[in-house]
Amino acid sequence: MALALAHPAWAAPSQVGSVRYEEARHALTIETSGAPVVQTKRLLNPDRLVIDLLDAELSGLANREAAVPSRKIRGFRAVQYSLTPSVVRLIVELKPGVDPLVEVRQVSGRITVTLADSPLPTGEKDLETLPP
Repeated sequence: MALALAHPAWAAPSQVGSVRYEEARHALTIETSGAPVVQTKRLLNPDRLVIDLLDAELSGLANREAAVPSRKIRGFRAVQYSLTPSVVRLIVELKPGVDPLVEVRQVSGRITVTLADSPLPTGEKDLETLPP
C-alpha cells in the first residue's frame, strides 16, 4: 500500500529570490524556485499587509527591503520569519486610507500579489455624481 504525501518531508523549501513592486499595476512580484503556499492577512496601526510564504527560505540574492514611491504603499521588507517550519514573511507597509482588495496569482516560479482598489458596495453611488 502506497501513501501519497502532498509535500514530501524530504523536499527542500522553495527559494525566494527577487521581490519587486510595479506601481503601474499596483503589483508585488515574488520570484521563487517552487510553489510555496501563500497566506495573506491585514494588520492595523500601522496599516500593513502580511504575506507569508510557507515552506520557503530567502535566497542569498533576495532583496530584503525597499522603499517604494507609490500611492498605495510606502515600501516592503522580506524576512525569514521561521526556519522550522520554513516561512518567509513579506511585510507591505500601506499608506493611510488604502484598503486594497488583495489578489494572489501563482504561476511557475512567480507569485503576483495585486493591490486592487476595493469596489464600492453594491447599491451605493459616488455622492459627487448625484444630482443636487
